[in-house]
Amino acid sequence: MKDSESLKHDLFEKKYSELTPEDIEYCKTLDSLDMKCINLEGLLDKIPFSSNLSYLTLMDNHLTYLSEKIGNLVNLTHLKIIDNMLTFVPRQIGNLKRLNVLHIENSGLVSLPDEVRKLQNLHELSLINNQIVSIPPAVFYLRNLNVLHLANNKIAHIPKGVRDLNCCKVFDFSKNQITELPSQVSELKELTHLWLGDNCFSFFPETIYNLQQLSTLGLEGNQISHISKKIAHLQNLTDFRLDDNRFMLIPREIGQLKKLYHLDISRNRISKIPDEICGLGDLQYFRMNNNEIKSLPKDIGKLKKLHSLNISGNQINSLPKDIGKLKKLHSLDISGNQINSLPRSFSQLQNLEYLKIDSHNIRDYIENHFQDRDIFSEKYDARQIIVKVTVRYGDRCVDLPTMFGKDFILETLELT
Repeated sequence: MKDSESLKHDLFEKKYSELTPEDIEYCKTLDSLDMKCINLEGLLDKIPFSSNLSYLTLMDNHLTYLSEKIGNLVNLTHLKIIDNMLTFVPRQIGNLKRLNVLHIENSGLVSLPDEVRKLQNLHELSLINNQIVSIPPAVFYLRNLNVLHLANNKIAHIPKGVRDLNCCKVFDFSKNQITELPSQVSELKELTHLWLGDNCFSFFPETIYNLQQLSTLGLEGNQISHISKKIAHLQNLTDFRLDDNRFMLIPREIGQLKKLYHLDISRNRISKIPDEICGLGDLQYFRMNNNEIKSLPKDIGKLKKLHSLNISGNQINSLPKDIGKLKKLHSLDISGNQINSLPRSFSQLQNLEYLKIDSHNIRDYIENHFQDRDIFSEKYDARQIIVKVTVRYGDRCVDLPTMFGKDFILETLELT
């Protein structure tokens, strides 16, 4: 008799008709089964699943319908149906009272049967990338739901019934057609992650300011132009995505979000970064590219934990000398600006591994600084330089350690 791993391999590689009677009999003993990339259309009913089956994944199986017999698998705790062609699921799914996780993704699903409300042990529901126009009413009866993913559907409205999901910690409504949030969202005191990117918001939803446990907020890809001073209420925010909107101004109160470690304000119309942003001592990832920014705050060196900084596509003509204090900076993109010189403090960025800069700018820098010296003369111990990067222009080449100091350890240089 085959062991479970061998049988799972057969189920993965073969068609059902190629399995031996021994294989089929052994199916009855499995409590976990992944059936990926097998054409199960018309065959699923014939597989004798174990009554103890608790984990079942049906992925890319060409399924156009799910058998009513799914309701017999009463010990299922995890059911994932992904990359199929299901427009509906049978009402017998309501028999799966032990279900904790239900994923029906990328399958053309239009709605859920009302019997889903019986799944009172359901903690995670993912209906990503389907054809859902309105949130199935049964969802609002799932009082123990912690995670709800509805991204990439056709939802335009969130009903007031959302208030009943008061155990929910994660909402993902990104890539829909939503224009506003109901005030009842403010009653979700456990909510920590809210994804609303790529919708149709033209105003910052006021109800969000009351979600004081929120740690992640995604509002990228909307048409928002203003944030009020009340943003300071979100003291637990760590990840804030505002890219690809219509902001011209970022309020100085954003500097009060002391736990922020990821901030993205790229692809807006911002002309000035408030000095208060330099008070975000935990900030590690900062994207402000593709705006109309003319200068960086002179105290940018106070962002001691900054790991990645992207200021590309702006109107900046120089970098503040304080940039050399960003000792933990690993990635820096300054391309698409008007920068034609680098401050001496640049050589202090000892952990910088990736630098993107305009080729014409660095060429001018090289020509201005090395026209009267032998650029091939200096030799370095390989142990001092992790990766030696050479910039070549015709018959001239310059090693970056020569340019910025012999301890400079840049690994990747991208010239635009």
